[in-house]
Amino acid sequence: MFLKSLELLNFKNYPEGHFQFHTGINCITGPNGSGKTNILDAIHYLSLCKSYFTSGDSQNILKDESFMMVKGTFQNDENKNEVVCSMKTGQKKQFRLNGKEYQRLADHIGKFPVVMITPTDHELITGGSDERRKFIDRIISQVSRTYLDNLNAYLRLLEQRNRLLRKTIKDKSDFETLAIYNEQLSSLSVSIYTERKLFCKELEKHFVRYYELITDGQEEASMCYESQLNEAEPIELLISSFEKDLAVQFTTTGIHKDDLSFSVDCMNVKRYGSQGQQKSVLIALKLSQFSFLGEHKGMKPIMVFDDLFDRLDDLRVERLILLVRQHRFGQMFITHTARERLDTILRNAGIESSFYEIRAGIPLLKV
Repeated sequence: MFLKSLELLNFKNYPEGHFQFHTGINCITGPNGSGKTNILDAIHYLSLCKSYFTSGDSQNILKDESFMMVKGTFQNDENKNEVVCSMKTGQKKQFRLNGKEYQRLADHIGKFPVVMITPTDHELITGGSDERRKFIDRIISQVSRTYLDNLNAYLRLLEQRNRLLRKTIKDKSDFETLAIYNEQLSSLSVSIYTERKLFCKELEKHFVRYYELITDGQEEASMCYESQLNEAEPIELLISSFEKDLAVQFTTTGIHKDDLSFSVDCMNVKRYGSQGQQKSVLIALKLSQFSFLGEHKGMKPIMVFDDLFDRLDDLRVERLILLVRQHRFGQMFITHTARERLDTILRNAGIESSFYEIRAGIPLLKV
């Protein structure tokens, strides 16, 4: 599967753009602020129905304009699929596949998988647990519709329970409602926890292998899925934490507190890892995402590297390029400010690629 073409209209800094891409490696170069990353974000939009970088869709509309459109043509063997995302200010965004509008955006998730690695991803290693849970949820949701539906239902119930906690619980009906929420949350928790646990067990196998390849076997890495459900049933957690929940006015226990931890040579990477180790863990984790999705979707996801080579030392670049040269990946997009360095890296490795030069809001020029 690969992205054959991309069209932008009033998307971020692009008034208009028409792009044709290579089936292999596409290198997008240009100065900072020119819009290289915005092209990658448009690709992410077509895959997961939202921006990788901003939470509000309206922020992606070109300044002083009232609408935007992102259109892409994906090719898988002999089949072509046209995906269109459009949105007007103040209205819900619309997604169409081959001219037919989705009634639920969730029905699109997973059809055209994309894996992105960006400079902001260091939060996945050094930030709070929210980032790592989102990482887990984004991946599993692309291979399991049941998981996505259960997760959305759980989050809705969790908000309803928190609203109840924020009011004064004083009569019988309030306690009966709370008991109902507890039962429903517990049932969904078991399903979500089970899928997360299986996913993390499978992902760790890829993670350990990729970390070894990236570091040339000099260090040993591991990954651990942390959940309160490892030690207790969800209904027990909710009942035992009620007094505390009531005091702080939100639910303090459950799968919405799950986390991932990473270790190198038995040392926690978040707390004690060097910058080089943290970067290696991040890359190994993202490559593991690629392998997991590829195996479960029956196609190679599109791989996107945003300004990554500029932030890696030569050893890690060399190991990453080795993986590319071994044809483990399909279509790739790489952004970089310096065309010469990127060209040299790929040419020395004997890797064929297409280069595109870009200036602010101006369509790509193949060079």
